[in-house]
Amino acid sequence: MEALSRSQARKSHAWLVTTLGGAAVALGIAAYWRCYPGMSPFWAPLAETLRLFSGGLDQPFGRDLAGSCPARPPTALQLARVLGWLAVSAGVVGLVRSVFPRYADRVRARMAGRITLVTGVSGSLTGMDAFGVLTDIATEAPEGSLVVLIDSGIDEALAFRCRKAGIVVVDGDPADPQERSAAFGRKRRIIDAVYFLSDDAGRNIAQYRSVRKGLAYDAEAAVRVPVRAYVRIDDLWRGDAFRREQLHAAQPWMADAISVPGAMAQSMADSILDAGCSTVWVFGSNRLVQALLSEFAVRDREAAIFTERPGDTIPCLRVWDPQARDVIEDFELFQARFGRWTFRHPVEPVAGQPDLQRLARKLAAEPNACVVVADPAELPVSDLPQRLAAKCPHHLIFRASESEPGNPAEPLFGRLFAVGPTLGLDVGVGSGLWGRMARLKHEAYRLQHATAGAELTESRKPFDELSAFYQANNVRPILTLMRAMAPLGIDWSPADLAPGNGSRPACLSQDEIQRLARLEHESWMEYLLAHGWTRGGRSDRPKRHPNLVPWEQLDGPDREKDVSSVFDTLELLALLGFRPYRLKHVAQDEGGWARYLRVGEVTATPLTEPREWSTENGDQLRGDAGDWWVESADRHQWTVKAEQFTRTYQHVEADRWQRVGSIFAHVSNDSEAIMTLEGLAVARSGDYIARANTGESWVIPSQSFRQRYVPDG
Repeated sequence: MEALSRSQARKSHAWLVTTLGGAAVALGIAAYWRCYPGMSPFWAPLAETLRLFSGGLDQPFGRDLAGSCPARPPTALQLARVLGWLAVSAGVVGLVRSVFPRYADRVRARMAGRITLVTGVSGSLTGMDAFGVLTDIATEAPEGSLVVLIDSGIDEALAFRCRKAGIVVVDGDPADPQERSAAFGRKRRIIDAVYFLSDDAGRNIAQYRSVRKGLAYDAEAAVRVPVRAYVRIDDLWRGDAFRREQLHAAQPWMADAISVPGAMAQSMADSILDAGCSTVWVFGSNRLVQALLSEFAVRDREAAIFTERPGDTIPCLRVWDPQARDVIEDFELFQARFGRWTFRHPVEPVAGQPDLQRLARKLAAEPNACVVVADPAELPVSDLPQRLAAKCPHHLIFRASESEPGNPAEPLFGRLFAVGPTLGLDVGVGSGLWGRMARLKHEAYRLQHATAGAELTESRKPFDELSAFYQANNVRPILTLMRAMAPLGIDWSPADLAPGNGSRPACLSQDEIQRLARLEHESWMEYLLAHGWTRGGRSDRPKRHPNLVPWEQLDGPDREKDVSSVFDTLELLALLGFRPYRLKHVAQDEGGWARYLRVGEVTATPLTEPREWSTENGDQLRGDAGDWWVESADRHQWTVKAEQFTRTYQHVEADRWQRVGSIFAHVSNDSEAIMTLEGLAVARSGDYIARANTGESWVIPSQSFRQRYVPDG
């Protein structure tokens, strides 16, 4: 916000000089008005008043001038002298900043107590509005944070526009220790975020490592709110590897990989889902295609667990390209990093060169289909998107373009949209994968606490409407959990990244779950206390919360909230490709909590009236009207609440349904009573106790469990 406010500050500066000078003139004329009776009643006082700005001062007071002039210098004259000097000083400062902007910018950068740093802009944002990218960053920067663009060879026109908007421009390389020291000195300031935006991923990574190691910052403030680093890496595999590498880095930095193809894919996916498209025809084999396929795979996993959007709204994908099979093979190889999750909408290859007439016929048979042309240059006819839009004016068509910035609101014609390069930096904390996780975690929180007619509290607003405090508080538990695993002998690298190291999917004991829940509570409490919260009845104004007490003083239900947060975060991480692996030399409880995937088909029908039923262990439970009556292939029967059913079963045909989604479960070592949604059930030794991400638990005998669930990993 600081950068944009500085553009207004320039106008305010001119207004300030004018106001100070005008006030000085008015007061000076009033003081001298009756002191020159034999001279012009206006021009003489004005001339003497103007001398005040150069340091001169006439003293006619006390002279015998018909008694009209005061005997002593009036207070107004003394005040006029002060205002005159202030006006001159302010004018000099403004002149220096205008004539010597580079030196002024360096002074501002060195003096700033809080900054947002940007580098890699020069010549790297091909097809993007560099100034628009910078203003997006400035708009989302925290209040009081000075945006500093430091780069080599910055275009003068861009520098002029940046300075006019209040963005400081410094010529130099942030990775060079001498140039970095010259620009920022050794002052320990708050660093809110650092953006490395070059199209050279290797350069970005090297600069990130150098800046992280050498740039002085306020470590105490960074512990409360980590320094966010966004490193542009357009290659999908390299970006994922960089992101995992950062999990081993110590706090207080929070680094993420961002990419142009990834941001473009997210933008198109949003439009496609909003339009309700049932099929997407994708043309091309470049990075954008891989990013788009991966984006829909992520949306599919999200829809199964965390969002209100049912899974059947995720469209089918068809890749039409001579290398279509290779494209899909690469996609499936990358998705293998997410465990055994199966994309519920398989990607279909269509080999050969795209043919306009053939595609038009297929679109005529699919009124809800849309088209994505990832690289028009690869097509045998480069204007195929335009011709297709003319033939099929009611179908949504996207054409990737390097000359069109972002995702324009208006179509070229019909429903043809040109989508240009973008980095998606206009969403602040929500940028990148960690930001995406924060959004999903908050969405899950809102769904779990949604109550009809309830007041919308500050913490339950949509993510984009949250304050910076609450947005960052959704990132905090993710990083807390990921970094808390290392002392338990757990890593986050998938098995395919560490072949032969003996790691295996982690099973978490009850003690480890409690330890993680305790760390989550302590992290949350430290975060709130650092932001001025105190213990008391729940309130945002004043900042009070009843649970700001040590872990030992929490009651059972409040501890269970932290346990639920741990499981929710583990599920969220698994959905986006991060699964815990126990290191070879560390023992673990093989019957501990682990993630499992639902498998198999069932038949299911909704209940029109309540129905009682017995578990395999003989517990008597009850389903309500509106619940679903489910029967497995081995003739076991049970009920499922409607809201859980829509999330965990996908329709096949008639009354047949496919079990989807995941759970956490552990082996019971003793008789244990579990309160389920349908009533009280008792787990015997060897039974599995399952837990869904929405918090409900139930009991499954070991034999049935092995038939209905498979380990993730």
